[in-house]
Amino acid sequence: MGTQTNVSDRGPRTRLQTLALLFGPSSIVPMGMWARNTEDNVNVTSVIGAALLTFGVATLIAALVRRNAVGRLVAIQTAVLVLWSWHLVPASLFPSVVADVGTGLLVVAAAAWLMSHLVSFEWLPQMLGVGFGVAALSMLVTGLVGALGEDNWSDPIPPAGLSAAVPGDDLLILVLDAHTSPSVLADVFNYDMSPTTSGLERTGFTIVDTAASNYTMTHLSVPSLLSLDYLVEPGSDAEPSLRRVTRRIIAGDAGLMTWMKDIGYSVTKFESGWEKDSCGDVSRCFAAGWRGDVTAWSLANFTPFRGLWTSHPYPVIAMEVLEELPAVVAEAAANGRPDFIMAHVVSPHPPLFLSTDCRSRDISGLGGINLGTPDMPANEAEARSRGYAEQAACVGSQLLALADALAGTDTVVLLAGDHGSDLGGQLFFQVENWSAAELRERFSIFAAVRVSSTCSPVPDTLVNLVRFAVECAVATDLPPLNDRFLGSGGPNAPLVDVTQRVSRLRDERRLNG
Repeated sequence: MGTQTNVSDRGPRTRLQTLALLFGPSSIVPMGMWARNTEDNVNVTSVIGAALLTFGVATLIAALVRRNAVGRLVAIQTAVLVLWSWHLVPASLFPSVVADVGTGLLVVAAAAWLMSHLVSFEWLPQMLGVGFGVAALSMLVTGLVGALGEDNWSDPIPPAGLSAAVPGDDLLILVLDAHTSPSVLADVFNYDMSPTTSGLERTGFTIVDTAASNYTMTHLSVPSLLSLDYLVEPGSDAEPSLRRVTRRIIAGDAGLMTWMKDIGYSVTKFESGWEKDSCGDVSRCFAAGWRGDVTAWSLANFTPFRGLWTSHPYPVIAMEVLEELPAVVAEAAANGRPDFIMAHVVSPHPPLFLSTDCRSRDISGLGGINLGTPDMPANEAEARSRGYAEQAACVGSQLLALADALAGTDTVVLLAGDHGSDLGGQLFFQVENWSAAELRERFSIFAAVRVSSTCSPVPDTLVNLVRFAVECAVATDLPPLNDRFLGSGGPNAPLVDVTQRVSRLRDERRLNG
């Protein structure tokens, strides 16, 4: 019979090797999530915390087990996890297909080598048991750290130019993520939005036919409109150096809402489930169940069980908000106090899991956060184009229900996309190389306002539209800013000032067609 040697009897080098192997599976899930989701849900602090906490627990388990097979058990688990998820990590670190495939092959070869040198097949059942146990522990800890590691802000700064004012009409701002303009929907997606726009016009809305976003990305557009100003300058690194600034606003440090509350408004906020969006210091919060749902989806998407997930939290939460809004605005109009309602829904933005009649579905090829990719096959582009149009139709039906709830009220309303769509795969290459059609698709947005007849003229850029809506509701002085259009594309791309190009397209009536 062979003898069993304790880990502690095999010398410092072996113990270090065992600890290193323990750290592998402890970190691969959170590190992989971070590589895949640098924008959503997981930040570096959460990743490190999850990896270290899991590593500590795994080390404690190893110390209790005290078997020389611990290193082997964890080695096989590391190899299995790598083989499961290698295709996810390179996709976010290397935009090149060649680099993606090449990196994947190297990882597979390394994993095979690791298994062949460290695996004793008589230990296979225990290897799998401990391995999957550490993997599950890593996922659990990553989810908990992601849920609890929220940024807390306590010093909101009101937007420049706002001063004390007397409350006026109720105000509703509804941001529709990636909702492009009716003309782009018609020309690019072969979708006629006129039933929605005509219905809105019949209930007192003005459709802003030439509306354009000032930015190409949500994490810049939404904080900017909540600041009533252009938040960042050309040349700034859009990914990730501005994240801390923009996250502060998205995570509740929105000066506009603080100012509205200070002058006497009851402020209601709907969380969207996107990024670190949270209510902050508001009068009434409709919290999204996103901290669990989005984290769980991300974790499931990182495993072989991702195919079992039948939906995505973004469209589910979007529908919850859109279905709740009519009752909330009707109640606000009838309660006799000034109300400000702010909502941001991540639709019609992909994933494309909403049908025309707003039923949640999971159809192969309609998942993913990007609408288009470079060199996307024609049949896939057609399917995704159709899916986006159907999701826009769903959102349109909800807007008409909202308009009906607003009938007969004095509520000032702004409905607007934060940026346009990206069927052309614009976000995978630098904005300087975008064609006129690609600029048009991404900068053109749907926008509709409902204001009193004394409020005019209506501007047509996003930040100015919000300034206009606030000015109409509160009767404060917020003159329009000079137009500015900034774009970014590609990983960690700097912001580029494309004001001249976009303005020229607008002058030539080619931006909104």
